[in-house]
Amino acid sequence: MKGLWAAGAAMLLLAWSIASEPRVRLDSASELDALNTQLASLFQHGKYDEAMLVAERLLAISENSLGPNHVDVAKALTYVGGLRVMQQRYGDAQSLFKRALTIREAALGAYDPAVAETLTTLAAVYQADGRYSDAEPLYKRAVAVSEARSGAKDPGLAAEPILTRALAVREATLGPDHPDVAKTLSSLAAVYYAEGRAADMETATRRALTIREAALGHDHPDVAESLRNLGALYVSQARYDEAEPLLARALAIREAALGGDHPDVTQLRAYLAELRRAQQPR
Repeated sequence: MKGLWAAGAAMLLLAWSIASEPRVRLDSASELDALNTQLASLFQHGKYDEAMLVAERLLAISENSLGPNHVDVAKALTYVGGLRVMQQRYGDAQSLFKRALTIREAALGAYDPAVAETLTTLAAVYQADGRYSDAEPLYKRAVAVSEARSGAKDPGLAAEPILTRALAVREATLGPDHPDVAKTLSSLAAVYYAEGRAADMETATRRALTIREAALGHDHPDVAESLRNLGALYVSQARYDEAEPLLARALAIREAALGGDHPDVTQLRAYLAELRRAQQPR
């Protein structure tokens, strides 16, 4: 099952890479272009053993023509690495993707989308190999890169697939009821809210709340965070009767933990007061 999952991930990676990355342009680029075209055709027809030979030749020619640290060498490394994953040769694949990551970070900068993609792919290879503790920090870095690239415009669109993978890693590593799983669920819930996916946000937030109550106790500040987020969602849906007790409980927890004059407490108190006024008959 592990090998099947990894092969599927590699297929998606290679299909995306071959379709979207620009081809090399050199004076002697004709052979490289021909190899790219041949590789794409072999891959699309499922001839993976032949594709490996072509990908390795493409890598060797790219290194000789461009030097070992060119970004197009990194692209060729991902082709070979993806095919190694499909052979379940995870150690070889990890070395190839690590080298591709080093090249891309040096050539493109730490916040380039290609860096985020390589981080995510390397993490997926670790995950396929059962190395969950090695995968998780790479997923975290990929999320940070994607959010930094997206800025305030819409970080969720970039972060969602990475957070989903990170959630799978944390569940496998720590168990489904660990507080760190709740943290990732809360991050996913925020992404779902930004995308207008209220039902998904509610599901993720409720699960985070259940985990936190069981693991941390009913009066923990992280429980208050989940209560507040769920209450705010219900307010946005005009579900005021459901929102009010959640927000009241969140306020009580925060007051006990932070004191009545803390800015977070006063803000939440004012929000709850406004909600209660809105509920009063006119």
